[in-house]
Amino acid sequence: MHAQNPVPTFTGAPLPWLDWAIGAAAAVGLANAAYFIAAQCAGNTPDRRTTCATLATRPEARLLGVPNSIVGIAYYAAVIAASGDSRTMAWAAWLSVAAFATSAYLAHALLFRLRARCTSCFTAHVINGTLLLLFAVRAAVR
Repeated sequence: MHAQNPVPTFTGAPLPWLDWAIGAAAAVGLANAAYFIAAQCAGNTPDRRTTCATLATRPEARLLGVPNSIVGIAYYAAVIAASGDSRTMAWAAWLSVAAFATSAYLAHALLFRLRARCTSCFTAHVINGTLLLLFAVRAAVR
């Protein structure tokens, strides 16, 4: 009689919940970025405690002339589209490194240069950190 090993092994495909969690985090990021754009287009500020409308006009709020929220929508949509496909998930993982590095820079700029608080901005930064962590776990269990 063979004793079963109580310790799970993670060879082969990653845990199924991991791809779901990556897609769910990206969907939350997509909704946050879309909300920020919708609030800006309506002339409202997403966070009444700060000047999000003013922050959106700063040079830090654009990447090569494109608003960060639109870049975020493209990124989160790409992650959602890549979910479940190992080849495209690898590209999405590298994109998450770039997104997190950008978030670290922007969070630093918000806190220390602009001395501003923006809930939508920090939500995006937390989501980008979460996605990087999930991609790292996914790579480790492959």
